[in-house]
Amino acid sequence: MRRVLWGALLLVVGLLAGWAVSRVFGGSEPPVEIADHTYVEVVPGEVFDVRTLRAVASWDVVPVATNRASGTVTSVRADPGATVAAGEVMYEVDERPVVAAVGEIPAYRSISRGDRGGDVAQLQRMLSALGWYDGDPDGVFDASVRDAVRGWQESLQLERSGVVELGDIVFFPELPIRVVLDETVIARGKVLAGGEDAIGSLGEAPRFVIDLGVNQTDPVPVGETVSLEAVIRGSEVSWEAVAGETRLGPEGWMVELLPLGGTAICGDECGLVPVGAGWSLDAALVRVPHTAGLVVPVAALVSKADGSTGVIDEAGEIIGVEVLAVARGMAVVEGVEEATRVQVPAQP
Repeated sequence: MRRVLWGALLLVVGLLAGWAVSRVFGGSEPPVEIADHTYVEVVPGEVFDVRTLRAVASWDVVPVATNRASGTVTSVRADPGATVAAGEVMYEVDERPVVAAVGEIPAYRSISRGDRGGDVAQLQRMLSALGWYDGDPDGVFDASVRDAVRGWQESLQLERSGVVELGDIVFFPELPIRVVLDETVIARGKVLAGGEDAIGSLGEAPRFVIDLGVNQTDPVPVGETVSLEAVIRGSEVSWEAVAGETRLGPEGWMVELLPLGGTAICGDECGLVPVGAGWSLDAALVRVPHTAGLVVPVAALVSKADGSTGVIDEAGEIIGVEVLAVARGMAVVEGVEEATRVQVPAQP
């Protein structure tokens, strides 16, 4: 009886082994055929390639004048980048106004009756521009100049001394000018000794750079078009620029941006760019502009015998097409009808 059971068991094992071998090394099921291509429809669409990065705008501040007042700064009137004209108060020291005026000669002394010189002529021109003096700027501080100074002082709520103290006026080569006061030196509560080079002016236009960071792996080609966009003071701004050279700065790789046309990237809106730390904008590198039309995968494009481009329809015929734009594996084409099914090589 035991021999019979063992025989039956061996028979079953043999049958199972034979089935497994037939499944692995061949059997009755036919092999699966894999097509070498598939079909897609030509459909309306859009292609584009826009790379978005971070741009920074900043102003260069050029030293332009020296503070000569001494004492404690009691107020600051001129905000960073404010436009200052002749006679305007920029800040106060010991509650005494410091006023802007035009002149090549920097303030170097107190001026009073009997003094002569170029600084006196500059004072006369300022008083004339403000309507306090109607004489010639001859550089002579006489009684008429003294009276004009007294009227000017009264308008500033100062004692009518008729003497212009050293520090009362800061002479600039030209006015109006966009002034930047060094906030580490001229700020409320700061003590001035006189002689601080703490008064600057803004350059003609801000500088724009693209910040690529330390690990720059995808360079920006020189001459590539860059669109800049931001919202400032509730208004949207949009400017165009071109990429310049890529260089390594203190904080990583950066791309200098250049005007697309004219003298400044921001045109007549440069006054909107804040003064101080760098101002961030979105920078869009337009490698392929938005192009709409009939779209096919790039893989569907084939070369014809004459070197032109085409697509293959379901009948196996090559239809010539003109490629208008290519981006991200898709192409906008002309020359083929919408809904045409065209061949695309099957994925391996």
